[in-house]
Amino acid sequence: SSASKYRLLHGAEAIGLKKEYKDGSIREFCFTDRYNFTNQEDDDFLLESEKHQIIKVELDSLRALDEKYVPGHQSIKLYPGKSIFRRLASNELITDFFPLHDRPALHKLRWAWYKTIDLNLRQPLDRVRAYFGDTIGIYFAFLNFYTIALVPLVMLGLMHWGLGLRTDIGGKVDDNWVLSVIHVLWSAAFLEMWKRKSTEYSYKWGTLGTKVWEEPRTGFRGPLGLNEVTQRQEPVYPSWKRNLRILLISCPVVVLCVTLAVCLMFYYFSWEIYLTEMYRGETDLLSSLMKNAPSITYSVLILLGNSLYRKLAEFLTDQENHRLESDFQKNLITKILVFDFANNFLALFYIAFIYDDMPMLRQTLRNLFLVHMIVSQALESLLPYWTFRYRSSLYRATLKSNRKAELTMHEQTCLELQRDTYWGTFDDYLELWLQFGYVVLFSCVYPPAAIFALINNVIEMKSDAFKMCNVYRRPFVYQTNGIGTWKVAFEALSYLAVVSNLALIFHTSRFIEGIYKVFPDASTINIILAFVAVEHILLGVRWLISYAVPVVPHWVKVETQRMKYFSLQALKRQ
Repeated sequence: SSASKYRLLHGAEAIGLKKEYKDGSIREFCFTDRYNFTNQEDDDFLLESEKHQIIKVELDSLRALDEKYVPGHQSIKLYPGKSIFRRLASNELITDFFPLHDRPALHKLRWAWYKTIDLNLRQPLDRVRAYFGDTIGIYFAFLNFYTIALVPLVMLGLMHWGLGLRTDIGGKVDDNWVLSVIHVLWSAAFLEMWKRKSTEYSYKWGTLGTKVWEEPRTGFRGPLGLNEVTQRQEPVYPSWKRNLRILLISCPVVVLCVTLAVCLMFYYFSWEIYLTEMYRGETDLLSSLMKNAPSITYSVLILLGNSLYRKLAEFLTDQENHRLESDFQKNLITKILVFDFANNFLALFYIAFIYDDMPMLRQTLRNLFLVHMIVSQALESLLPYWTFRYRSSLYRATLKSNRKAELTMHEQTCLELQRDTYWGTFDDYLELWLQFGYVVLFSCVYPPAAIFALINNVIEMKSDAFKMCNVYRRPFVYQTNGIGTWKVAFEALSYLAVVSNLALIFHTSRFIEGIYKVFPDASTINIILAFVAVEHILLGVRWLISYAVPVVPHWVKVETQRMKYFSLQALKRQ
């Protein structure tokens, strides 16, 4: 960073950055009280990511005053109160801008992050956050926590198979109801424990309770008007127009896309049934390949459909003209989750409860999950890596020196221009969300899903770390205090897992036969009432878990109360 230390400290105060106070608490930094903050005289008092965040906020806050045009460019107008930097970028006077990597610090991070093997699956999260910022840090914290949480589930699954508890009689589902209930309760416990852990990270990283004032997003359009809060000129757009566009354009298009996904699903069923009947009873390799070909092809088409729909969803959300980036992201996530849920899981529900073919359900679930895992790893890791290697090799051929340590800043800039831009953690969370669905929604059908999820995530931790260090440009830093909307998305799957697993158990003939053996006079109504009763009991237990695990740890409550107390005392002395 080229900004002076005092300029950065003033910037830290302006954005409400929180640092460790001399009594060990975490407080908002105050420049006049800087000597009471721990290690404030050290050069590394402000983390590298915090310096980048301050500089980015300062650049975004540069506003036009009296100038009507960009000096030397009479065709580019400046409007009072509007961002100068964004205006220059939108008119391509600034063609690209991004923070450069700190090569010595990045080299140390590589060795601590992905070049060493830790059997405990721990990652240097504080160092990751210090280098890449809160958004990247909290994503890897969630990935790490989720991966470790899968370990007991995997051990349970291995014991289940190793002890011969697996049941597959008459082509029916592997209906060990105890295992299914454990999966459901595990999903609840995992999410509640994550909320607690996330609060700890937020406090330790100084983002707990932080509310960031959002400027209008770059793509926000409309005639200029006065913002009553900031008293600045900025684009205005009536909310009724946005809501009308969502209702009359976005919603019908999303429904149409879901309908097309359903049509593709029925087309897949027709081929699956046709080839299954054609090769029924045959066990040779060709027959097995032909019987699996429809579900594998369908899996690839699902990934292709997800990718195409993603571009459409981004276009629709952009046309809705949301003022804030947070609103844009919420609406984009909602559109994508609705379609991806239908595209990835609707076929499984149809096979389970309408078509009633458990072997087909297990085969389809297995193929969907494995193809999704393999293709995602190939597209997210191998393809960007080899693309980067090819691009950088072309540029390195023109350099006088091939030794990385001797690159000048200009050479390093040109080299990092060859890297892809990292567009955020959206795709990473989406991949984990889909994986979580495969693990918990039909756990009684395919318990090994947890094993493959663990293997995938161990690879994912290393491959994502490699990509961040070697494939992508260094991203801009943004403050966050959790995984945001994704928490609600994961919780929705957790609650749905209660219903889907219980319905599968009650749906199997072996379970129904067991009920009739115990209660010979039981009617269909009795079984439905029993299902509803057990479902409510499990949902109640799931709620109790969320109630029993406090989101905010006791020590964090004490520290925040201490901070409020001392802040109040300081105000009284003034």
